[in-house]
Amino acid sequence: MRLGWLFGVAAALLGVVLVGAYLGAYGPLVSCGADAAKVCVAWPGLVSGAVWVLFLVFFIGLTIWQVRAWRGSGSAVSADKHIVEDR
Repeated sequence: MRLGWLFGVAAALLGVVLVGAYLGAYGPLVSCGADAAKVCVAWPGLVSGAVWVLFLVFFIGLTIWQVRAWRGSGSAVSADKHIVEDR
């Protein structure tokens, strides 16, 4: 859990961004969706682009982390195979 603090900082930053959006710091709330509720933020182009980049980077990082964890668990698979062969 070396990166646990990083996730905490990211969560706090996300909270600040969402509160700012709620307060109208990034633009007015606009109608969206089937119910036409004014709950969507009209993000400026630069902020919208940054959000998409961060979204993609998050999932790329998550994928890399999962692959590294998956590769590191080879001994667990070998142990299971050994148990099955012993039966």
